[in-house]
Amino acid sequence: MKRILGVALGELSTGELVIAHSFAKGLNKNQYSMDFLIPEEKNVFFEKDCEFRVHTISRNYGVTHNQRHIISLIKSNNYDLIILFDAFTMEYAQYWTGINMDVLKALDIPISSLDEYDYINAGYKLDYYGIFVKKLPDLLSEVDIILKNCPLSMPKGGQDLIKEAEEKGQFYYQVIQEIRKLDKNHIFNIRKRYVKDDEKIVFLTLSKWELEGAYSFTSQSTLCRYLLPLIYNYLSELDTKICLIHVGDSCWNESEFKNPKIKYIHYSSLPVDIFEELLQSSDLFVTYNLVSITLTKAVDFGVPSIVLNNDKIIDFKTLEKKCMEKPLWYQYMAKDLKKIYPFTASMFGWNHFLKGIMKDNIYMKSFERIQVFNTEQVNSTLKEILYGDLCEKMIDNINIFKRELSKIPNVNEVLNNAFQYLLELDEKRG
Repeated sequence: MKRILGVALGELSTGELVIAHSFAKGLNKNQYSMDFLIPEEKNVFFEKDCEFRVHTISRNYGVTHNQRHIISLIKSNNYDLIILFDAFTMEYAQYWTGINMDVLKALDIPISSLDEYDYINAGYKLDYYGIFVKKLPDLLSEVDIILKNCPLSMPKGGQDLIKEAEEKGQFYYQVIQEIRKLDKNHIFNIRKRYVKDDEKIVFLTLSKWELEGAYSFTSQSTLCRYLLPLIYNYLSELDTKICLIHVGDSCWNESEFKNPKIKYIHYSSLPVDIFEELLQSSDLFVTYNLVSITLTKAVDFGVPSIVLNNDKIIDFKTLEKKCMEKPLWYQYMAKDLKKIYPFTASMFGWNHFLKGIMKDNIYMKSFERIQVFNTEQVNSTLKEILYGDLCEKMIDNINIFKRELSKIPNVNEVLNNAFQYLLELDEKRG
């Protein structure tokens, strides 16, 4: 039995934890045992899941206390492997956890990390919303094993590339493992709690970090306030009965949404099983974040999905005449926003950084990526998915993508190969 510690220290989003949890759920329990190290406030994620041992750390204790606690925890459990589900988040959190790459390496336990967005090929350079550029430290060169989660890092070269990568200590794997899929009767019973037969359900997620952004400045803060109203107003333009289910953080007063045809329901959070039930019972999933793990789940469930992005700088001051042709809500928004910058990963931006994983990636064909400020494109895409023929075409594309994804190793195959790689590495080192 190999013992593994999964480290997921992200605080602003549950995405990192969802990926870690999915990884653990897919493990062969006779072969691998996985514990978690997470921030204390994220323990709610495991409220209904007693399958794993979860160790928490709190900001309420000092950095020295936390560092000693974590080191003692790791030493006493004799782990065979530490998996960092985001090495950069771990490094960022060191000012309150006391843990960084140097501290972990000193424990002489093999370390693995996800290369979630192909940081290596992107040169570790991230472009944030507002054209801020930051270069991250080359942390992935310091780990023993790199895990490349698919579909974001789908190999562009088939099985030969996968084998070549494994010889270098880089392992491609399917990020979604065990996922409970509902039958038609179960979906019908969930839907009737929210809508009548001819009505549609649109599912939206917004994380805390999306409402804050990476940097605080007026242009971005103003746009954050429009993330929900934008979708609500576009759905209102359809003039049909729709239930909009919003899960995540909110800075809006529900009394602002007055269209009687749009039934707006907000959940600040949901248990994983309920969240997934609602997601796969929806007619459409909407996100601003192309690298959302919920988007990957929606595709796996076969739920048509839209990613609302923006690929160019828009100066609304120079477009006053054109804006006069738009609905009143759009005119008001344009006057308030003034200027918009490119973004692909919601309010983090990453418009250039993510081009590498988007290029020639079959995953990109499994959903619709559209320009959120192009009213004609958004309106026509919504109509075609919810009431036209585009939905059927999207399902076909999803099935083609899933056939390709099925060729990628699962977590057990990857860990078997990874531990064999580590064994051979030790033998070479003598």
